[in-house]
Amino acid sequence: MSIEPDDGRLRSGEPYEIIDNPVVGQQYRLLERGSDADGEFLRLEVRYRADAKHFAEHVHPRQAESNHVLSGEMVVTVAGEERTVGPGERVTLPAGVPHSHRNASGIETRVLAELRPPMAWVPFARALAGLAREGKTDEDGMPNPLALAVLLNAYPDIVYLPAIPIAVQKLLFGLLAPVGRLRGYSTDYPAVRGPGSE
Repeated sequence: MSIEPDDGRLRSGEPYEIIDNPVVGQQYRLLERGSDADGEFLRLEVRYRADAKHFAEHVHPRQAESNHVLSGEMVVTVAGEERTVGPGERVTLPAGVPHSHRNASGIETRVLAELRPPMAWVPFARALAGLAREGKTDEDGMPNPLALAVLLNAYPDIVYLPAIPIAVQKLLFGLLAPVGRLRGYSTDYPAVRGPGSE
């Protein structure tokens, strides 16, 4: 199944959940859960504010990401190569390939994204946005090392930094996560329902 810009929930503007990260300037409007398609994918609309932050280069070791730009422009860097993607254009980021993306238009950019498989991306994104809302990230949206260890230890294989071997990151997060939990960091952030939720 491929992503299509005329998805019913996208037309109606009724996501079943909205995850808003105020620090990085991105809002995720969840349109279709992985469980809606036998766990095959997660479909969401990503809204990048005009002043949205540029996330550091990262890698999803087991998850492919497809993006269809609906409005505005985004710059996508894949394995060191930069490309500008505009309305109607698509870009696919295979699992295991380092990448980053950012708003390049100076206005809000809207992207229809699909993640395959969905894994635990939703609770991961909820927790990252929750940490941002509570002021527990830096100005670029990155949690401190203990909060990050709790997050990445709880949701392994969602995202890693490409410059450090994944096995080393897993070991480090596994060692730091208990300390982070003792310091009060958590991944328990509730869903914020959208207008079309049940």
